[in-house]
Amino acid sequence: MRKIRNVAARLLVWVMMAAPVGAQADASADQARQLMDTVGHQALDIIGNASLNKDEKQKQLEVLFSGNVDIPWVGHFVLGRYWRDASEEQRAHYLQEYEKFITANYAGRFADYTGGSYKITNATDEGDGQYTVAMQMISPDRQQVMVDYRLHTMPGGELRIFDVVVEGVSLITTQRSEFASVLGNKGLDYLIQQMANKAIQTPLPGEKKTAEAQKAS
Repeated sequence: MRKIRNVAARLLVWVMMAAPVGAQADASADQARQLMDTVGHQALDIIGNASLNKDEKQKQLEVLFSGNVDIPWVGHFVLGRYWRDASEEQRAHYLQEYEKFITANYAGRFADYTGGSYKITNATDEGDGQYTVAMQMISPDRQQVMVDYRLHTMPGGELRIFDVVVEGVSLITTQRSEFASVLGNKGLDYLIQQMANKAIQTPLPGEKKTAEAQKAS
């Protein structure tokens, strides 16, 4: 896998997950393509808005992110086998903290980002209501990153993003591995506490593990 050197290029990947995703009747690969094109323009408009300060950008993108990524599904997936052993109370507490963690984590990391562009290269129907939209992301200094956005159809017919694959590396799989290091050593309650205290982050491909995960591994 080619190493992704430019932080801005990596952050743009998650910026693109932060725009409104409307209801889609009989979703198709073409609709997924159109959706992600709209997502791209709206997200870049927000981060390129010079009238917004860093905190304002972060708050707007947190709202957009939480409304348009299937966070409960992602939260369940990244917990892996530890979900099965968790009590109902733990699951509810975890999902509550996970939504705050994931939105603040990524929104805060690109709040200083000022631009970039993208090109949609393909959209594929993967079956079972899932779609992949391939993009070439271009940072302001012209570094290029190949990204696959994976979407699935919700019960109401709307599309939601559930994974991003950067240069062949799944972000949710990366986060699942990161969490497993903590869970295996210190358990779910500790992970929830660390998320609530903002003491843990999840890496993007090409970044190092957080200090907390390094201690736990």
